[in-house]
Amino acid sequence: MSVKTVIVIGETGTLKACQIASLKAQGHKVIEFDADVKAVDLNACRDLIEGELRVIFTPYMHDEMALLDADTSALIAMVGKKTKAFLTQAQAALQLLMGRGGGQFWVADFDDSFAYHLETPCAPICAQARAGAVRSLAKEYSRMKISVNSMLVQPVSDPSTASMFRKASAELKSYAMRYKPNDAGAVADMLTDFVGTGKLQFSGNIIGTGTGIVQGHLTS
Repeated sequence: MSVKTVIVIGETGTLKACQIASLKAQGHKVIEFDADVKAVDLNACRDLIEGELRVIFTPYMHDEMALLDADTSALIAMVGKKTKAFLTQAQAALQLLMGRGGGQFWVADFDDSFAYHLETPCAPICAQARAGAVRSLAKEYSRMKISVNSMLVQPVSDPSTASMFRKASAELKSYAMRYKPNDAGAVADMLTDFVGTGKLQFSGNIIGTGTGIVQGHLTS
């Protein structure tokens, strides 16, 4: 497996940290950016790219549910700001991928089905907006040797969240015969495996992780 350069963009969280660690463990070069990175800063990293390029957007970590109850106007403004930022970042990232002759473009978001049972990040509006963009981008860029896909991630666990999952286990049986949260590191390793593949045999797809009922946000 040849070493890839992977640009990781997203808000600070367990899954982003695990993804970066997994990529580095496999020897890939990682260029990390915050969720509010400007397009000009993405363009500026052009000379740092070595070999094949991959771009990963990690899940949103904010809670739209809480803001909906507290201040609807603030929620509308936030969604508009974050969606505009993502579209600008995606355009810059795709230009980098075109400059490398192709590559992979991934957008990961959390399945919000669990928001009523678990205190997990829940951003369904922003996630739906990104999903719509992924559908359109996949249609346009697949012919340019760029594979554009989405990951829908059920809640992930780490030692700090174990008690939360145990508390909610009874309610979560509606999603699976015996619900077990995914390990964040294992989910990250799965995406790292895809990243290491020279040419994916799919584009415009949603890759789901977890068990039980999945609320697929890419379903038309």
